[in-house]
Amino acid sequence: MELTEEQLFEKYGKVKMKFSYYYKYAFHFTGKKGKLDVFAMVGGNPDEIYRQQIVAGEKCPLEELDFNSVTIRDGEEILEEFIIKAM
Repeated sequence: MELTEEQLFEKYGKVKMKFSYYYKYAFHFTGKKGKLDVFAMVGGNPDEIYRQQIVAGEKCPLEELDFNSVTIRDGEEILEEFIIKAM
């Protein structure tokens, strides 16, 4: 199910996200809400990644990340996602 931005922030905005890895100009973050896994991707463009500040081990709420996409999973099953549409 695709989420609106409002639904995403209402349901998952306070989830604490931790930096997981960096790959091809994108920072990947993970968090948990109950048994659900929350994944966020920030960047993806070499002209944008300099804006993201990363502090190893520090967690921040999802609502504070300038993400491009968020995926909510229960194990391997994708339950919900939000993707910023390119203009």
